[in-house]
Amino acid sequence: GFNLNTAVSSMMICVNEMEKAETVTVDDFKKFLQILAPFTPHVAEELWYVLGEKKTIHQAGWPEYNAKLIVDDTTTIAIQINGKTRGTIEVAQNSEQADIENMAKQHPDIVRHMADREVIKTIYVPNRLINFVVKA
Repeated sequence: GFNLNTAVSSMMICVNEMEKAETVTVDDFKKFLQILAPFTPHVAEELWYVLGEKKTIHQAGWPEYNAKLIVDDTTTIAIQINGKTRGTIEVAQNSEQADIENMAKQHPDIVRHMADREVIKTIYVPNRLINFVVKA
C-alpha cells in the first residue's frame, strides 16, 4: 500500500521538467533531494553535502508546498458518441455544460462522426466526459 511506483514516477516527471528548464535553483534542487532521500538515502546525502550543507539531509525540515500551485486550471474532457470515445478537448475547470457541448460539437472528429445524425440525448459528467447519443 505504499505505492512506491507512483512516487518514483512523480519524481521522474519532476526530473524531466527540471531538464527542460533553462535553470534550476539550488534551493529547488535541495527540495528535490529532500524528497528523494527516503528512496535513495546515500546518493541524496552525498549530493546534499556537495551543495554545501553541513548537517545530514535526514534532519532537514520537510519542504513546504504552496496549495495554490497544485490546483489545475484546466481539465481534459472525453467526447463520446454512443459511448465510444471519439476525441478530447481541454477546457477550464468547472466550465458550463452548454459551453462544453458547443466546443465538443465543433471538434473535427466529432463533426465527421455526427454528420447528418440527430442527437437524441446528451450525457455530461462534470470535468470528465460528454457523451452524445445519436440515431444510427
